[in-house]
Amino acid sequence: MKLLLIPCSPWLFMASYSLSVMENGSPEPICILGAGGEYWTETYTLTSTLLLFFLPLGILLIIYGIIARKLYQDRSALNTQNENQRGRRQVVLMLGCVVFSFFLCLLPFRLLTLAIVFLNSYVVLLGPFNYYTLLSFARIMLYVNSTFNPILYNIMSSKFRNGFLRLCGRRQKQ
Repeated sequence: MKLLLIPCSPWLFMASYSLSVMENGSPEPICILGAGGEYWTETYTLTSTLLLFFLPLGILLIIYGIIARKLYQDRSALNTQNENQRGRRQVVLMLGCVVFSFFLCLLPFRLLTLAIVFLNSYVVLLGPFNYYTLLSFARIMLYVNSTFNPILYNIMSSKFRNGFLRLCGRRQKQ
């Protein structure tokens, strides 16, 4: 299975192996990522942005949209208790917040990456301090995305909160 994934790696086509002469005169084997100066940088950046940001965002929007539509279209649920309708609205709101947080947290990193590749002369004008501050913020936002979903679920879903507390041994099963 792992062998099937090797040809899918873009690094395979961008990397090159060569011998480099070190300061002491001895040859040293090195592997160089030959993306600079070619179209590989732009291709890789656009492809990774499409595959790792826009595609998951689109999938989330489509799947969660279908779930929300099914929850609102279920006529039998509309005729039942008001609490059931409240729970369905809570689920739809939670799904919307998950998609929005995904978009909001990953957007700074993707925008910065695109700016570095396509607007490099403007990024240089930021200076090292501002550049590294932006880069740190974008990376922190990537990590926040990973930690934000459980927090959202805990805030917005009493069932999730009770299940989590039960898992931690804080409440008995009801």
